[in-house]
Amino acid sequence: MPNWKELRLIIATLGEHHQWWPTNVISGKGEEFLDYVLPKTKLAAGYQLATEIGRHEHDKHVSAGRYHIFRLTQKIEEQIFFNLKNSQVPYGQIDQSQALQMLEEMTSGISINASKGPVLIGNHEELNDLSLFQSIARHYYEAFKEGYKTYPYLN
Repeated sequence: MPNWKELRLIIATLGEHHQWWPTNVISGKGEEFLDYVLPKTKLAAGYQLATEIGRHEHDKHVSAGRYHIFRLTQKIEEQIFFNLKNSQVPYGQIDQSQALQMLEEMTSGISINASKGPVLIGNHEELNDLSLFQSIARHYYEAFKEGYKTYPYLN
């Protein structure tokens, strides 16, 4: 079963490290600030804030009506939210090299036609398909490794 929550966390972490968006919620002082403002829910709040920032950035490139790593189906978003409430997200503890390695492991070595910018890779009805999950992970892995931006999305 695809772990969308973990993949999203890794993409958000690497997105900040590679400056795909101009924030540092995960990789900078975000955790410190959230600890001060929201001490009991800082990890979940940081994850949610990073998701919103990533969603905004992806929507600019693929349009708000499309599905992507930061905008999944309502059912999957609800599952992520439920899991988030019941777990601790160690977002401040994942460094760039560790995140890239985790991302590569999620791809299971599949090959893709890597491409810059928006890339249509399937239909949202396939979100439970492990090969689609691996393809999305691989697109991001190649982009972070090679130094370009990609936005895999679904209809």
